Amino acid sequence: IDQSLRHSGGFSVVTPIPNEPKEFRGLRVSFNQLINDLASSSVSMKMFEGVINSLGEYLLVLDFDQHVILKNQSMEKFLDQTSCELPGAIFDIFPRVFIENTTLGLVDCEQRYQGNKSIDLQEYSVSWRRRPYYDELGTHRGYIIVGENVSTQRALESDLNVKNQAIDDAQLSIVICDAKKVGMPVVYANKAFEILTGYSWQDVQGKNCNVLHGILSEKDKVEKIRLAIKNNQFLTTTITNYKKDGATFVNEQSISQIFAKDGNCLLYHYDAAAAHVSGT
Repeated sequence: IDQSLRHSGGFSVVTPIPNEPKEFRGLRVSFNQLINDLASSSVSMKMFEGVINSLGEYLLVLDFDQHVILKNQSMEKFLDQTSCELPGAIFDIFPRVFIENTTLGLVDCEQRYQGNKSIDLQEYSVSWRRRPYYDELGTHRGYIIVGENVSTQRALESDLNVKNQAIDDAQLSIVICDAKKVGMPVVYANKAFEILTGYSWQDVQGKNCNVLHGILSEKDKVEKIRLAIKNNQFLTTTITNYKKDGATFVNEQSISQIFAKDGNCLLYHYDAAAAHVSGT
């Protein structure tokens, strides 16, 4: 029998031998089927491990005693960067209420961490989500916890908030229109626009900037603006516009475009200021 063993995929299977007894044949078939099943399970496990380790998110499965059932490489790296060990540091990683909450549904939280390694002292903001873990019999055995590093996202949000506030408080009237939609509707207007025109953001939202045009708006200037928009060209010009109350003013405006990486125009950006005010 030893001579009839061959190695295949890390497992030994039995090959047929000359004049094989009937009883031995039955044992061989059953044994080889078991080996093939084990081989398939091994391949599936390796594929599974490959998938979870390729995830950028932190993956952790805990039992009710906070012992680790499973963790992926991203989670291992996070634990190393923050010098935390499980289960001892469980409440250094998660709020107590996050772990001890008996809710069977989704539980989430966001935590900040300080990298403790000399090569990595950055702060982390991690968004955690916890779901129940059930075994193959449907018994609740613990929790699956998934974390996402949202540090970059939070930094971008903070930076965007500063910029938005700066734009909103700017003395120059600023209007942004969506170039991807028919009619290029207004998607943003700052406070200076309301002061200049009398139109609030709610008044012009979803409308075209031609709401500022009227009978005295110079047709050649209107055409020049239309062509600049059509050809994605920068333009600075003056034109007679109308305020919400019907008063005219000479509007000195600049039109520029915001492009996507593929070169398509996403937005039109209007900067405007009153060059001269003439009451009607």
